[in-house]
Amino acid sequence: MSKKTHFQTIIKLSSITERSGILVLGENLDKFAFENMAFWKELPLVWNGAYFTTEVAFNSSSLQELLRNDKSHFDLIIMELFFQEAFYMFAHKYKAPVVAISTMGFHQYIGDFMGSPLQLAYMPHEFLRSRGRLGLLDRLQNLYYTVYDLIGRRLVMLPRHEKLVDKHFEFPETRPSIYELQRKVSLVLLNTHFSIDTVRPQVPGIVEIGGVHIKKPKPLPQNLQNFIDESKDGVIFFSMGSNLNSKDMPKEKLDMFLNTFKKLKQRVLWKWENENLPGQPSNVMISKWLPQTDILAHPNVKIFITHGGLLSTIEAIHFGKPIIGIPVYGDQHLNTARAQSMGIGVKLAFSSLTEAKVYESIREILDNPTYSNTAKELSDRFRDRPQTPMETAVYWIEYVIRHKGAQFMKSPLLQLEWYEAFMLDVVLVIFALLALPVLLVKKLIKSNKKKGTVAGKHNGKPNKNKRD
Repeated sequence: MSKKTHFQTIIKLSSITERSGILVLGENLDKFAFENMAFWKELPLVWNGAYFTTEVAFNSSSLQELLRNDKSHFDLIIMELFFQEAFYMFAHKYKAPVVAISTMGFHQYIGDFMGSPLQLAYMPHEFLRSRGRLGLLDRLQNLYYTVYDLIGRRLVMLPRHEKLVDKHFEFPETRPSIYELQRKVSLVLLNTHFSIDTVRPQVPGIVEIGGVHIKKPKPLPQNLQNFIDESKDGVIFFSMGSNLNSKDMPKEKLDMFLNTFKKLKQRVLWKWENENLPGQPSNVMISKWLPQTDILAHPNVKIFITHGGLLSTIEAIHFGKPIIGIPVYGDQHLNTARAQSMGIGVKLAFSSLTEAKVYESIREILDNPTYSNTAKELSDRFRDRPQTPMETAVYWIEYVIRHKGAQFMKSPLLQLEWYEAFMLDVVLVIFALLALPVLLVKKLIKSNKKKGTVAGKHNGKPNKNKRD
């Protein structure tokens, strides 16, 4: 993309820390135990992890040099949306518009700062575990998740980042708040697509580029190529992603997978983070690292067993592979529930996994061609676009540069007070207009009753002037 848009300077912070927020928080935590963690604990855990990675970045020598001595001019700042909000202050430092990229798709707080309507009746919070038509309890939970998220961000998360900004930035003038800068973001690029996600109303400044990270498949290393090609009954690919390591699974779950894979005719390619796998079946190949998209592109791969991260889910959809989803935390639950509702996979709970459940799920997908056929149909509609995801991203990034931030794309909703946005003032006026005549009628009736009572009493009194 830098060649296409002729960017003169690119600042990469990825080398500062390779660890995600959750990894920074929990070197020794059992991440598989996060599966049943309450939402009010899980979300602050993510906030804290992201804050710590932000703090590590700001304390690095390379970023300190940038803060103190850099006088560069930038036409645009591109940053990732992952709760590292202090980085928004670079927009003020360089007086440059911001394009934000959300690799996890749509978050409810994106709608908040971009002025895009949040329809909580059918737009699930990313941590919600339900998919499809939301029932009454789902909608109550969705409201709770969203309100907790938005208020918690304003009262808890953002103030911590404000302090980080005060520590590392120096401005001669009064600086804007992070929230004010966030509401000026020119463009948000979402790693999702309406063909595989909840259809939602979106402002022009929110653009879908789902699958932008997927590149043309490359030839596989010869040992992997041979292992997959030579499997007459196909291959099952098993990876729990980069944040979850299979080697950290409890022993009973590990033994369960080993016993299940022994029963299969298919070969299993397993991302395993150690050199050796005790009890490794003859039909299983292990490797610490595997080229995931290149493997999923191979026609002999029949099933993808995954944790259900959004990138992995999109890759499976792109290449038309059915999945067995075993979510643990975050948006993984929603992603795997979505895959199951679309008919391209089965969702299993890690805590209740048994040998029988895993084997039956594998047999269900292998023996029922509906899963594979639906996955291929979904792949076709996901790819059916006028531009590639990268071309779409480049066009809109250049659009923002050409139009100097393109603030005209901002929603008028951002100019309204919260009670105006929810039409509460209008509802109050309507209520008053409806209530006023009712009150007047009630007052009139009450007044007439009093008059009638007085008249009745007067008529019932003896006339003193009457003679016998």
